[in-house]
Amino acid sequence: MLKPDTKTITLLYVAGILALPFLLNASALGGYWRFDDGYLLDFASRFSPRDYFLDPAITRGYSLNNLTPFNPLIFDLNLGLFGFNPTGFYLQHLATLAACGIASFFLLRLWTPASLAFLGSVCFLAGAPTLFVAQQLMVGHYIAGLLFAIVATYCYAQSLLRQDWRLALAGTLFYVLASTCKEIYFPLPFVILFLNLGDWRVRLLHALPMFFWSCSYLVWRT
Repeated sequence: MLKPDTKTITLLYVAGILALPFLLNASALGGYWRFDDGYLLDFASRFSPRDYFLDPAITRGYSLNNLTPFNPLIFDLNLGLFGFNPTGFYLQHLATLAACGIASFFLLRLWTPASLAFLGSVCFLAGAPTLFVAQQLMVGHYIAGLLFAIVATYCYAQSLLRQDWRLALAGTLFYVLASTCKEIYFPLPFVILFLNLGDWRVRLLHALPMFFWSCSYLVWRT
């Protein structure tokens, strides 16, 4: 384990990461509805989370080829908070990006010094793909899924370091959320087995709750 940072140093790094998405993407706050936003607003305003999470007909009505109920949920929650004011939607969008950067910092901090973990987060937030999605509300579920996947990986890593099953279960909860955002996060348990933390048999045991959800997800999707 690396030497822990002082609270002041950690807070400074976190504050810098929090501010960066808003500084780099300030123009998004002046954006209006774009691309698929109109369709998502209409869908979210007509159906409830229970509908698009649990009713197959409505879920398929949203997307025939994907199982991504978290996307209309984001629009549903923002409609409740901000009405049809797009500025609030973009604020939430950028705040989720910032949370991804902060979560990345703490995950990278398990293996690297704070300065390098901060640099890694900055590279992610300043990268061309991130700057591109910052302007598109319709891909908010990718960002939310990434946040949940990072937190799931962090919880899993901590469960190995502390030998605490409760953290493994917490990681599974975030994996469940990530998989409802987008299918690309489904393979996460197969990836985290390669983390260089402890014996491979222990890593497998702590990943079993995630694999249980992987099987359940396949049934749900079918």
